[in-house]
Amino acid sequence: MARSIPQLRPLVSKELANRTSPFEAPPKIVVRETSERITAALDQQQFYLLSTLYSVYYRADYVGGESLYFLLALLNSRLCQFYMDNLVFNLSSGAFIKARANHYARFPLPPQQHADVRPRRDLDVLQFTSLNERGQYSAVLEEVEAQLLTSDLGSASQGVSDASGTRVAFDSAHDFLSYLAEQMIAMHKEKQGRVAAFWDDLAAAAPGTISEALRSKGKHERSLAAEPACRPYVDAESGSTRTLDESLAWERAAFEAFVGLLAGRGAVTAPLSRVYDKRTGYKALVTRIQETDDLIDQIVYRLYGLTEEEIAVVEGRASG
Repeated sequence: MARSIPQLRPLVSKELANRTSPFEAPPKIVVRETSERITAALDQQQFYLLSTLYSVYYRADYVGGESLYFLLALLNSRLCQFYMDNLVFNLSSGAFIKARANHYARFPLPPQQHADVRPRRDLDVLQFTSLNERGQYSAVLEEVEAQLLTSDLGSASQGVSDASGTRVAFDSAHDFLSYLAEQMIAMHKEKQGRVAAFWDDLAAAAPGTISEALRSKGKHERSLAAEPACRPYVDAESGSTRTLDESLAWERAAFEAFVGLLAGRGAVTAPLSRVYDKRTGYKALVTRIQETDDLIDQIVYRLYGLTEEEIAVVEGRASG
């Protein structure tokens, strides 16, 4: 069911863009100029940027009061990627994105609401969060969609007008996306820590040239696809390079096969395999990150009122 939403608004006005330096105070959102896809991150330490990084959003009033975490969720979503690829960059397949701050200023935001209904918003987010923590992602989406659809109609019996109902629903979705973005940052930090510990353990288990080969080399996905144990985890048509730490989220046989491709079959030893076994919980963490990323995409689609057909286009599933 399609949901009508008010007209979208520009992300940054010229008046606000010229008001404040992005280096006066953290936090700010930074993006890479060149990447395979949009990469946005939150800087809370007042870093100065080199020419290949840009500051795009800072200070709440700069973007109309939205949480920077909410903006992170939007920028790293598939919808923003699709928008940039097709309406800003118009890149051919396989090309790298090259984007500057002014490109991101064109991305339209959902309507600004911020209704004064904090208790209701908090209850909504608590409900969404509870379902999310239990892994009931479909239920989260059903509840978000039901609220957004119902808010368009209003409910006189509950004393909620069309306008105020819409504000509550939009603000609740805003708050929950902010929460999910914070969770993504925390999970990625945990992932980085686990990967660092893996390389330290690997160096102790396989010192010297083997350890260096495993750390410094990678394999194209098409090469990994030729190995039966690795095939389920890679794309045989891709030329992307994968590194050994990524295989920590794969089955042990795939990890060992990857080691053999990088450093020879003789490198697959019992001590090295035990390093993989120590990474208990890593696969679950990576799965959780992917599930949260997918959930953010789905909520963003609903916040912008996309139909199932439009979502299929964004995700590259549309036929013809």
